Amino acid sequence: MAETVETAPSGAFETWAGIQVTEGSRRVPVLGTIRSQTTALTIAEVARDGDALLLVDRPCSIAVRSSHNVTLEFDPKGVAGMPPVTFRFVKNADGRYVAGPWVGAWGRLDVDHDGVAGIHVRVDAGICGGYLDVASRTESTAVGDLDANGLHGSLDVSIARDIVAASNACLAMADRHSVEAVGGSFLWVPVAAGSTCESLASGPWPAQLP
Repeated sequence: MAETVETAPSGAFETWAGIQVTEGSRRVPVLGTIRSQTTALTIAEVARDGDALLLVDRPCSIAVRSSHNVTLEFDPKGVAGMPPVTFRFVKNADGRYVAGPWVGAWGRLDVDHDGVAGIHVRVDAGICGGYLDVASRTESTAVGDLDANGLHGSLDVSIARDIVAASNACLAMADRHSVEAVGGSFLWVPVAAGSTCESLASGPWPAQLP
């Protein structure tokens, strides 16, 4: 399960919008190994504690683009039901901010309340398309800098996935359990207090990577 915090630092929480873009590869039935890019938009409550930053981060949307014209679409209800992840960035001797490892997981929790464990994912492909229900556990580390552009840097993520169910025999050929290592970039920027995933989605996302 996701990490929790028993006590928060003194002082008010700020609201930050985030973006994480990671790249890796995965095995897809029939198509073989494909390269993929995952973009996660998040919203976080952030508390400053001296030279440390405590983030309680929730996903707003997850989009996966892959080679071979394959896209994965996560059920928005499932994304909204994912547990938040809590982690701390600490300033090191070099003046950089480091975090992790921290764990994010929904495991076999039915996050989209469709009666099947995991989250419902649509696989849009010319061949071997359909739906998967996926359980997941991630372990992340990150290093970055805090400046006028926000908190930005790089991260590494290990993703363990379990296919709980598949809508057809083709997708059922996928490995039932897989572990994938991905790397990428992140950015969090302060936004107006009281901002939500829905209010921020009405315009250009505040956090944009180059």
